[in-house]
Formats: sequence, structure tokens, C-alpha cells
Amino acid sequence: MSTTAITAVRSPAGRRVAYAVLALALLVVVVVKAIEHGAGWQLAAGALGPDVALFIGIGSGLEKGQLHPRAVRLYNLLHRY
Repeated sequence: MSTTAITAVRSPAGRRVAYAVLALALLVVVVVKAIEHGAGWQLAAGALGPDVALFIGIGSGLEKGQLHPRAVRLYNLLHRY
């Protein structure tokens, strides 16, 4: 590996790019393997399931970023892990 490539990865911006590429590659592998083994619905449920509480927590008269009290228990339950 050349010293230019090593220097680029050692910079904060280069590190962020390297981590982003690694994360994207891992995500692609996980999605491909999940679909290959018939677990696509489980992957979708795990990725989207915890956000269901946000739709239940929509209401008028709330501050920005505030969740309606009726959805707090469900939100905490879905985000336990």
C-alpha cells in the first residue's frame, strides 16, 4: 500500500469514508444473505418494527420531537434492545 493511501485513511475524513464503505458493504451482504435464505421479512420487521410507535405517537399540540404519551410504553418496549 502506498503512503498516500495510508495517509488518506488516517485523516478524519478518510476514516469516515472508509467506515461508510465498510458499513455499506456489510449491509449489502446482510440483505443479500437474508433474501437468499428467505428471511427478508424478518430483516424488514427488525429494521422497521421499532418505528411503528412513532406513527402511533403522532398527535396535535406536541412540541417538536415530543412523542404522545399513549405511545411511550410501546416505543420503550420496541426499543428495549
